Amino acid sequence: MAISALQAARKICELSKWTVTNLKLQKILYIAHMVYMGRNKKPLIFEQFEAWDYGPVVNSLYHYVKIFGDQPIKKSIFYDVEDVSNEE
Repeated sequence: MAISALQAARKICELSKWTVTNLKLQKILYIAHMVYMGRNKKPLIFEQFEAWDYGPVVNSLYHYVKIFGDQPIKKSIFYDVEDVSNEE
């Protein structure tokens, strides 16, 4: 079952101990999405990636966390995003 890009982003940030920037997050999410699709033959996230100058981007996620610029994303931004278990 696919999850939202925000749910996946929250999990990536948690696993990185909140050291991921927006640019790194987008790249990690794209790789995770492709690996998941390759293994499970279904998408990890609902949203589509767009081709931007610095790589694939989920537009809605970019705008959600862009306030951090090139600094690590902070936990507080995901206060209303449902957590996904490690089993997903």
